[in-house]
Amino acid sequence: MDSQHRQELQQNDLSVLLQKLNRFLEKHGNRISIGICLATALLVGWILWQRNVKAREQVAWSQLSGSSSPDDLEDVWKKNPDSTAAPWARLVEAEQRLTNGIQSMFLDVEAGRKELDQARKSFEVLSELGSAPRMVRERALFGLARAEESLSDGSTQEAQKAYQRLVERFPDSFFKDKAEQRLRELASGGSAEFYQWFAKFDRPKPKDQSPRDTGAAGGGLDLEALRNLAEQARQDSNSDSDEPASEETDGLSPPGEGESAEPGTPAEPAPETPATEPSVPEAPADPAATPPQEPAAEPAADKTP
Repeated sequence: MDSQHRQELQQNDLSVLLQKLNRFLEKHGNRISIGICLATALLVGWILWQRNVKAREQVAWSQLSGSSSPDDLEDVWKKNPDSTAAPWARLVEAEQRLTNGIQSMFLDVEAGRKELDQARKSFEVLSELGSAPRMVRERALFGLARAEESLSDGSTQEAQKAYQRLVERFPDSFFKDKAEQRLRELASGGSAEFYQWFAKFDRPKPKDQSPRDTGAAGGGLDLEALRNLAEQARQDSNSDSDEPASEETDGLSPPGEGESAEPGTPAEPAPETPATEPSVPEAPADPAATPPQEPAAEPAADKTP
């Protein structure tokens, strides 16, 4: 009898609980259904967004690996600004522009300064970009200092500031030793004098050349002008020495290429395969045919007793 009574009580408790749940679902069932649908939609949307981000990351890195020119690299970080590849693309672009600008400064100052100015702006942005990897910011600061040096007309304060920022922000950086070395050299004053001289250096004037002369269909680097510039720089350095320079070295190209040197000029070294050997009498085949040699004249004896 007791067990039957307990069973009836349990059934009553279960029925009461089911009735309460029923009333709750009748009252809040629609809201619960809507909440479940929203949660499911958010979960599906998050999954799709993550897949889309990964796909865009792969596209950005693929574009970066396939880019070779600064313009292509600029397109990568402009089209994928939120990707992890964007700061690396801009860094590589800035470093390429820095290299191109330094090379162009020897022949075309305007084009060189334009490339260096674009590189400087990109380095400045990357050095202050907190979301960029540490290595990107270190290389950006080092590149910024080099760009400031290359654009200097005698003042090296901006370059020194960039090197100092690198040393202070990244005391364990790979570039620390080089930055400290450049700080010492810039503080000595010799670099400032060089940049002041280089800013006023008279570049060779561009010549009217055909594509065949430049070695490229759309123009190219004037190698002859570059050689002339190197020769001129060598002559300038020789003029500062104690030994006077010869008059024949005043031009951009040394004598001997297609023209003979003037008297007094040191002889040019012989070519690797000379056309003719120096004129040395060869020994005759038949010793008997050799004409008798006149004895060498003896010095006159002193007949003075």
